[in-house]
Amino acid sequence: MNCRKFIPLMVWSFLGVTIYFVCITPAFASDGFFRQETGEIPDVTLMSVFDNYQVVAGLKTAWGFGTVVKTPKEILLFDTGGDAETLLFNMKKMNIDPISIDKVVISHIHADHLGGLKGFLEKNSDVQFLFRLLFLIPSEKR
Repeated sequence: MNCRKFIPLMVWSFLGVTIYFVCITPAFASDGFFRQETGEIPDVTLMSVFDNYQVVAGLKTAWGFGTVVKTPKEILLFDTGGDAETLLFNMKKMNIDPISIDKVVISHIHADHLGGLKGFLEKNSDVQFLFRLLFLIPSEKR
């Protein structure tokens, strides 16, 4: 059995669970968007815009990760990949305008997850950031 085929599946599964518990569920619960009494579940679409595996023909690949999360209320960019050139190229190829992004979620401080942030901000600096405050505390003081 080839384990390489399961790596993207594990990454997507982890990403989905992380997004659900870290940012989507609290946001929906706080403004009443997710209504348990009616059983409504919001439509959520994940679009890979940066990956080291070519998930869509014609997109550039590089070491890193970034995905666009589309909900009925907002569009999030979850991580920005390793570099802005690849991120913005892929977003353009997928007809995703950086201006349409409402929030940027940074999972952790590694270059392959936030390397495209500076270039993205040059296209859209009017975004809300979601990240752990722990990132701002030097590791020796944690």
